[in-house]
Amino acid sequence: MVILFVGDVDSSLAQYAKNIYPTAELITKQNFIKKTFPAIGYTSLGDLQNTNELKILCDQSDEIFYVKIKNNKELDLQTRNLLNYIKNFKPVYNLDNLPIPEYILQSIPPPRLHNKVQMWTVGGSDMYGVGVEKQETVGQLLHDELNVPWTDLSAIGSGVEWCANQICLLDLNKGDVVFWGINSYSRVTLIENQKLIHVTASTLNNISNKKCIVDYFNSDTNFYNTYCAVKRAQRYCDLNKAHLITIGTCPDYYGKFNQLPLTNFMQSVYEDYIDIGNDLEHPGPKQHKQFAKDFEKLYKRALKSP
Repeated sequence: MVILFVGDVDSSLAQYAKNIYPTAELITKQNFIKKTFPAIGYTSLGDLQNTNELKILCDQSDEIFYVKIKNNKELDLQTRNLLNYIKNFKPVYNLDNLPIPEYILQSIPPPRLHNKVQMWTVGGSDMYGVGVEKQETVGQLLHDELNVPWTDLSAIGSGVEWCANQICLLDLNKGDVVFWGINSYSRVTLIENQKLIHVTASTLNNISNKKCIVDYFNSDTNFYNTYCAVKRAQRYCDLNKAHLITIGTCPDYYGKFNQLPLTNFMQSVYEDYIDIGNDLEHPGPKQHKQFAKDFEKLYKRALKSP
């Protein structure tokens, strides 16, 4: 039986292997040159020339032990990716599934609150309520009117594509209603330094590849991705027999929003907000009331349609 220990380049790997099998030997690229391999060995990607050599060793082994790599995330990721493939064919011990990155966990919507009809609100800063009090937000006004369980998924700076993805992750039931405030599609969600960032025109200075993002904002590719994301969200709601109610919560100077494949949509803002919030930028309480009225109008119409 051939046994292989795979781990870090430091002495922790040798100590682990030799504690179990004192005769275990280090395997390096020299073993491939000499074409001689021990029956019990230990190695790391740092000791070999490439991942292909490690795969060859794994293929030749009957049992493989993974020894946790603590101080080199890139080396650990490469090693675990290979061993996760190898474990489909032979035993690989001590190997847990790769952890889900925190930025993904943070972006997964919470479970539904109730088995009966529920409402959800989705959107950017306008739906979140930047510039107004909580009780003045469009979401709170809709909740007060409908009196059903409510989950708010709005996020400051988020764009159309990210919101569409949120909708497609919801546990929707028949009769649920999703109120989505469509904002500027010139936004993008990035992952930088393991953190999820919603990039807008006002936050571009914090991004390393600024020029690429600006070019993407104004590209046909961006609108194509936006269109497809909206189509997915609409289709997902339709398949679950839930109502997707959408309004444009910011000016649409180029008429792009009306090109989106939405069943229940109206543009709520054309040039200026009715009033401005206390941050002197986002919509104020009167505009939020208008948002709520527009949402309710579309929702009542959707309930009457077959």
